[in-house]
Amino acid sequence: MNKLTMKKTPGELARCYEQVSNKIDQAYRLLLEAKELYNTTYDDNFDPVDDSRHDTQGSWDAVKRKLKKYSWRRIINLMQVQKLASTKRWDEIQDKLYGRESDDSMPEISEQEIITMYQSYTQNAGAIFAEAVKETWDYLRPGKTRWDHYKTNDPDRIGEKVILVHVLEHKFNGRLQVNYYHQQDVSNVDKVFHALDGNTEEFLQNGYKSILVDAINESPAKGENKYFSWNGYKNGNLHLTIKRMDLVSSMARILRENTLKAN
Repeated sequence: MNKLTMKKTPGELARCYEQVSNKIDQAYRLLLEAKELYNTTYDDNFDPVDDSRHDTQGSWDAVKRKLKKYSWRRIINLMQVQKLASTKRWDEIQDKLYGRESDDSMPEISEQEIITMYQSYTQNAGAIFAEAVKETWDYLRPGKTRWDHYKTNDPDRIGEKVILVHVLEHKFNGRLQVNYYHQQDVSNVDKVFHALDGNTEEFLQNGYKSILVDAINESPAKGENKYFSWNGYKNGNLHLTIKRMDLVSSMARILRENTLKAN
């Protein structure tokens, strides 16, 4: 049910990366030549690009590491992995792309490495989607936290109406929006419902984070789309009404088929 799409081919991305990398190499070689010429003539160890943090070679290495790191981030973004990955998988990707070891955890960029990265998600799309279904089931099934005690919520099933606690936060202007730490959870809900309804393409082509996240941010107090209606409150709670309970039944079926049980 998951379908990764690429707006640019792996070959285009790899060739651009190689060209930029080569130009950076050429530029720093010229800087090293300039440094050597100056040092020889003036008998001084002046470095023309020293900014009190790196010498020329150190700066060169830092720029190349940054280029690789940011290029992989963009490639993953172009694949729209965040929209389709489960929260578990996305957290693993985040660790590789933004963690302390991010410079060394990702391979050098090439067409084959991009294809391998792409295939690693497309070939495991079914399992990844099942993970997202389980996460969404657990997220919508209340009673998992001690403060989630609302009578509307039934811990043994997903009802038509669910109260999601502390999903909203106040922006600097006082307007409510989806809390940063809940964006992936709400996006998961949106993704699973779209996919189960056969609308994965619609989900991928619309919305920055997701159609639902964007819609709630646009109209946090009250809103509605084809799958949900909602009311947002100043205490940060979001009252979500599910309009397609048949898709909830489909979620339960997938959980049974994959022998995954909600905790």
